[in-house]
Amino acid sequence: MAINTNNTTADDAPTSVVIVEDHSLIRDGLRMLLALERKFQLVGEAGTVADAKTVIATKLPTIAIIDVGLPDGDGIELAAALIKAHPMLRVLMLTGDLNSATVARALAMGAHGYVHKQHNADELFAALGALREGGRYVSQSVAASYVPAPSANRAASPLAKLTEREREIVAMLCEGDSSKHVARKLDLSVATVRKHRENIMGKLDVHSVAELIALALRAR
Repeated sequence: MAINTNNTTADDAPTSVVIVEDHSLIRDGLRMLLALERKFQLVGEAGTVADAKTVIATKLPTIAIIDVGLPDGDGIELAAALIKAHPMLRVLMLTGDLNSATVARALAMGAHGYVHKQHNADELFAALGALREGGRYVSQSVAASYVPAPSANRAASPLAKLTEREREIVAMLCEGDSSKHVARKLDLSVATVRKHRENIMGKLDVHSVAELIALALRAR
């Protein structure tokens, strides 16, 4: 393995991560994965809500990976409390629960990403990378399951208010794409994508990308 001898800049510094997971085997696996990627540095672990609050208040990580189900409380409520206490914290929910109501609740309460435990390491690092860059991430399989495709009964969905292009952009946002990535994929300017996003949020009466994604996931 090559050793990087270049001076580390602020942009190159690893992003600090805390794992909140009550199953030790899963924590062990995440610890080993993070050790393989120099962009991220594990700075703490917790297996309960109480320990998570202490560890995160002490270590002040950039990203917290949180399981939905914890032995002494709800991981989603924990995520909301942590984001309120530490506004700069980015939260990735890592769970086995793909229930649409659970996904939507997590995003509506402020989680920045949602990944299923059955996904591989590439998916995990894609999510962490999106959060590291200030974006959001929902696994493609999650988005595909809950974002409706055009159909005869689409009028029942609030997304029926949107144009085909706007629905396409919503689906891409649900997959974790930033406005810059959407612009590149659709061959549009970033300003145009941002205007589309502004129009979408106005039509759906939502005020953040998290609310938009939660609404899209509920409107299956």
